[in-house]
Amino acid sequence: KHYAYALCYVDDVLVMHHDATFCLREIDKYFKMKPGSIGDPDFYLGAKIRPARLPNGVIAWGMSSSKCVQAAVRNVKDYVEKTRPGMKLAKRAKGPFPLGYISELDTSPELNDEDATFYQSQIGVLRWCVELGRVDIVTEVSTLASHVALPREGHLDALFHVFAYLDKKHNARLVYDPSYPDI
Repeated sequence: KHYAYALCYVDDVLVMHHDATFCLREIDKYFKMKPGSIGDPDFYLGAKIRPARLPNGVIAWGMSSSKCVQAAVRNVKDYVEKTRPGMKLAKRAKGPFPLGYISELDTSPELNDEDATFYQSQIGVLRWCVELGRVDIVTEVSTLASHVALPREGHLDALFHVFAYLDKKHNARLVYDPSYPDI
C-alpha cells in the first residue's frame, strides 16, 4: 500500500478511501477525464514522483528534483555565457558555498539592474529547489535570500557557486516514510 487517501463524495456522503482511483472514477462520472490519465502520479510540480521500498519493507513515495535542478543549472550557464564571456561555473564545488565565504561581510560592488534582477529570480528558483527536497542547500539559499534587496558581486558569485554545486550533485531524492519510528 502507498498509504495515500482520497476524499470524495458518493451519494452526498463524504468518503475517505485508501484507493484514490475510486474517487477519481466517481469524479469521472461527472467530469470526463482523458482515457488513460487515471493512475499513479509520475511527475508533480517539477519533481519526478515514484514509490520506493524502504529497508523495513514499507513502500513509500519519493520525489526527485533532478530534472528541475538540471534545467535551472542550464539556465544559469546560458546566462553566464551570455553576460560574462570566458567565465564558467566552478568545476570543483565540493559544497554549496565557497570555502570561508561570509555573505554578511561582502563589500564588493553592488550589482547593476540586470544582474540584480537575475540574482533575485535565481533565489526564487533555488527556493523552489529546496521545496522539492534539496535540503542540503537550505542554509545557503536562506543566507543569499537575505541580500535580495541589495545584492553585490560577491553574492552573485556565491550564487553561481551554489549552481556549480548543484551541477555536480543534481541527483537527489527525498522519500517520505509513512511508518512511525520505533523509539
